[in-house]
Amino acid sequence: MWPERLRIHDVLSNRRYALQLEGPSRPTGTAGVTVSRRPQVAGRPVSILIVDDEPDNREVLEMVLAWESFTTVSAAGGRDALAEIARQPPDLILLDVMMPGMDGFEVATRLKSDPLTERIPIILVTALAQAAARARGLGTGAAEVLFKPLDREVLVDRVKDLLRSVYPDYRDGAEPAA
Repeated sequence: MWPERLRIHDVLSNRRYALQLEGPSRPTGTAGVTVSRRPQVAGRPVSILIVDDEPDNREVLEMVLAWESFTTVSAAGGRDALAEIARQPPDLILLDVMMPGMDGFEVATRLKSDPLTERIPIILVTALAQAAARARGLGTGAAEVLFKPLDREVLVDRVKDLLRSVYPDYRDGAEPAA
């Protein structure tokens, strides 16, 4: 059972929110949009792969995307990510750049050079210097490069924008069914 009001500290943007909740499982945000179903592509839930070697970072991203009703899968590094993608390709990848072993640039380059995975949109996430990291990241074929600390709203907006641009049949979970 959900409490009537829920206070959230968004560690990505260091903001605090108070949300009014409706019913036992119907959170609503400040815009009053009730999340009633998961975002979908081709009639199935959207799957987002989160790749980061830091467990806390993965957990925060999972919570932010879960709040938006996205289905997430996580990988702790580049090799784990490639194995997960071979097993079940996601609809979008959030990929940390600085990881031991195979970094995010190498993972993105490999994915974009493979005909089976080249169309999966990739958002690189980094704490590296902005201009150089953006140029190198976009050079790998990534669709976007976001910089830490992440802003929750920017992250969610970019995820939804990329899904809309790549998948014409993308349906946001808050949109009414056609």
